[in-house]
Amino acid sequence: MHCTKEKFIYKFYICLQEEFIMFRYSLALFFLISTSTSQAQHKKLSMEDAILNAKTNLAPANLSQLGWIKNSISYYYVDNRLADATLFVGDDGIVHDEKIISLSEINDRLKRLKTDTLARFPAVEWKNDKVFGFFIGNKEYEYDKTQYAIRNSRILLLPDSASQKDTDPVTKRIAYTIKNNLFVYDAGKNFTVAEDAYPHIVYGSSVHRNEFGITKGTFWSPNGNKLAFYRMDETMVNDYPIIDWNKKPAEVNMIKYPMAGGTSHQVTVGVFDMANKTVVYLKTGKKMISM
Repeated sequence: MHCTKEKFIYKFYICLQEEFIMFRYSLALFFLISTSTSQAQHKKLSMEDAILNAKTNLAPANLSQLGWIKNSISYYYVDNRLADATLFVGDDGIVHDEKIISLSEINDRLKRLKTDTLARFPAVEWKNDKVFGFFIGNKEYEYDKTQYAIRNSRILLLPDSASQKDTDPVTKRIAYTIKNNLFVYDAGKNFTVAEDAYPHIVYGSSVHRNEFGITKGTFWSPNGNKLAFYRMDETMVNDYPIIDWNKKPAEVNMIKYPMAGGTSHQVTVGVFDMANKTVVYLKTGKKMISM
């Protein structure tokens, strides 16, 4: 019994030594990780990191273009968290979202067409639940997910400064903006929908800081014969300075930004009739705007 007891005490002693050694290693590892983490957390950002890299390697990876496909129960989004930005489609009836196409795959198909490639995933505009379109300059392309093919839809006679293009899937008419003014492209011709010389009257752009999931300012009717659009009057809103640090010396750009408790902008909805080229503003309980 005495021998057995001594063996037990010896084994217990050896075990304690091993536990103590492991504890020291664990403690050292803990302090090593804590120190490196602390150093990373306290790393000072340079001016280049804070300003120039804010939208590049320091930009948060996220989902973009999240929205619903017209006349369907499916949603779509672009996953920028992946090394190769990819378009996905999903709905409530499937477990995993369906991969549609990645940026590199788009560029591979564009190379076959011997045309320009893209540095980032383009803004997607769904024609139906199988086909989406996108622009490269004044060229419109369509991708058919059933055929895995990109085709050059048409070359548009649009001004180089045209932006916020919104294509009607039925008539192929395109609403677009230049600065704060709104126009429509139809069968090779450009029509003025609404324009104002005053810089703080904005047509055809999203309003209210993209609230309620609305990220654009033009909306085609189902048959494409009418175009609804936002008119935003910011003349009563106070100016707010935005400093452009990319310029040397830095420049101050004044924008209209309603601070808490201040006067906000006023928004009305106009409807452009393609047949007679006239605009009617909706009576929403606010003061009507005369044209």
